[in-house]
Amino acid sequence: MKKTALIIMILTIISKILGFLREIVLSYFYGTSNISDAYIISNTIPTFVFALIGAGIATCFIPMYNKVSKESGIESADKFTNNLINAVLIISVIISGTTCIFAVSIVKIFASGFDGETLKLAVLFTRISVIGIFFTSV
Repeated sequence: MKKTALIIMILTIISKILGFLREIVLSYFYGTSNISDAYIISNTIPTFVFALIGAGIATCFIPMYNKVSKESGIESADKFTNNLINAVLIISVIISGTTCIFAVSIVKIFASGFDGETLKLAVLFTRISVIGIFFTSV
């Protein structure tokens, strides 16, 4: 268990470092432009949307799995896990589809100052990056 926790911690640190390097490269090549603004907001929207779901699942899954496992056995706990995965995938598809359809309105909520080309870029980038919600949920 300690080894697994250590591996997850190391992978999380590496992920944060790579994210920081991504931001450095973005600012080096694009500076503060409409392209970088659109890119940043388009990554923020799916992260925010999925964080609401992901945080709830992350904090509740292990206690619920243990409870089901103790009360009904491992087989029932695995069935619970499968049902949860299926529900998360369905919800992710619905959220991704809804976000793609209403991308203009959602971008305007998160970035009210965007207009013209910046708004078009942010909407395009958001539609592309929101597909990542599905893969994150997997």
